[in-house]
Amino acid sequence: TVLLLQPLKVLAVGLVLALLMRKDYDSMDAHSVRVREIHDGREKFMLLQDVLASQSNDALRKKAKSTAISIGLNLAYLFLLYCVCYGSMDPVVFHLNNGLKMRLTVNQPSPQFSLDKVQKWEDIHTWLNHTVLPNLYPTVAANGQPLSEAEQKFISDGVGFRLGRVKLRQLRVRPVWRDSLAVSAEYSASTEDRSCYGIGWRTQLPCNHTGSGLDAAFHARTVTPWPTWGTYNSYSGRGYVLDLPNNFSKALSLLQEATHCHWIDNYTRAVLLECSLFYPDTNFFTSVSILTELPPFGGALSSASLRSTSLYRYIGASGALRLCAELLAAAITLVLLLLQLRSCWLQGFSKHFSNPWNVSHLLTNLTMIAGLVFLLLRSFATVAALESMQNSNSGNLETVMFFDESFYYCLGIAMFLVQIGFLNLVRYSRSLAHLSGTLRNSLSELRSFFWVFLVIFLAFAFIANLVLGPVDGEYRSLMQTMITQLSVMLGKFNATFEDSRSALYKILFFSYTFTIVFIVLNIFVVLLNESYADATNSSDDEQQQEAFQIIDRIFSSLKSTFRSTREEQYIEMNTPNDAGSTRHALDLIDKLDEMGLHLEALAY
Repeated sequence: TVLLLQPLKVLAVGLVLALLMRKDYDSMDAHSVRVREIHDGREKFMLLQDVLASQSNDALRKKAKSTAISIGLNLAYLFLLYCVCYGSMDPVVFHLNNGLKMRLTVNQPSPQFSLDKVQKWEDIHTWLNHTVLPNLYPTVAANGQPLSEAEQKFISDGVGFRLGRVKLRQLRVRPVWRDSLAVSAEYSASTEDRSCYGIGWRTQLPCNHTGSGLDAAFHARTVTPWPTWGTYNSYSGRGYVLDLPNNFSKALSLLQEATHCHWIDNYTRAVLLECSLFYPDTNFFTSVSILTELPPFGGALSSASLRSTSLYRYIGASGALRLCAELLAAAITLVLLLLQLRSCWLQGFSKHFSNPWNVSHLLTNLTMIAGLVFLLLRSFATVAALESMQNSNSGNLETVMFFDESFYYCLGIAMFLVQIGFLNLVRYSRSLAHLSGTLRNSLSELRSFFWVFLVIFLAFAFIANLVLGPVDGEYRSLMQTMITQLSVMLGKFNATFEDSRSALYKILFFSYTFTIVFIVLNIFVVLLNESYADATNSSDDEQQQEAFQIIDRIFSSLKSTFRSTREEQYIEMNTPNDAGSTRHALDLIDKLDEMGLHLEALAY
């Protein structure tokens, strides 16, 4: 393999360098070579030094060169972003999270112990005892044999390793009087209880008291700086934390003691099960957060958030390739940012950013820089979290996962902006240039159309939310109502027209569909059709013609660079001493050509 592949690699690199760096006439002197060139619309004989001088001063050639470099740089940039993003993603993540979620929330043998059966705060203990603890702390293998102490550190699937301790965290409201219960029982930052109590919530203690086990579960502390978003509300990173031991019998005993002491009661507004897992076979770290909300009006709302990622990114050949792609992407980001700053300095701030594509390029660079910062922060947070969980069985991966998600969000935004930026290349195509003209001509009409559409859309959203919000989940909030209406615009809706719904629902649905789909959207299409007709019928402006000339020059340069045979352009070579006489001879030939043209004109 070495004897075959290594020479082929050297040959391929040499071939590329030969194509890009070759010169057809290295042995010739540019001061004494005559070439055949197209000058002023006709073919003439010129000295090579004059041709090279005119090419170096050709503004169109400079623009074509800078445009070709920019296109190539952006293509390489997009390719590297694809390597970074999709090299870090794995479809295994979905199946891992889905299987783990089913394992912790659904009890197949006894469905009455599943998470969806939790309707009040007493049911949480039942779900924990019969579903969560047997899966997080297995004691026997699938064949019925008891597990060793080392094997008990894995969850019931046999591959997920527990990092640190499993935590139960609850957020409470402060105790209130019965007559003000309807006002103060709602969870918020102002009503959240952050005091320290004794066991059973009986005696208030100073928060500097330290304890362990059940005693520590009645002292509020901060677990993570990031809030948790639920279905009904958002909850802070503080709370009362019950750290479960790494043993099934001890964890069950502690949980029973907490149940006996009413650790979860009527003042509890949210209970979170949080744990961190490591899958060594696939190199995935998973952060599990299962939230059960207990609103003041009763009932329970449950949701699960599972986030998995590969924290050790640079393992094996694929990891080395990913590292190279990230370093090259960072280098290209720096180069593009410096080029844009140089252009902004030469053109001026206002003129440079009057072009929306320059604004898009700046946003791309800033987003990539932010992504690089999040990647570095994630690396530091990973080291700190793993050391904390290994040394003291405390800590979690919430901060690590936040930085990881932020990193991928920045990459996604950057990829979107880079790909949208390629729409700017449409102006170089003679067959597609009218598309950019269509958008440019329709901006003024679309601005007016937008405000009319917004007024109509919000009017239907407000009335649908007020009328149908209490009875239909698709209209439960103003934001959800707008999402539902946008889905109806795209043809996706669930209109069963049951008898329990009022007749006003049918009137709203048909009036909204008729107004938006059959009137407003058709007006939008008409505006675009008129702009398209104007763009196709209008003559190309000077700037558009220059863009066409630039792309023609780029293609001609590529053809001349990668041509298979050398073109016979050079006619004759003289000695350096004959350079002056050669110039006189060329002038004489030009004069003779002009006389011939005049004679032809007189003859006609």
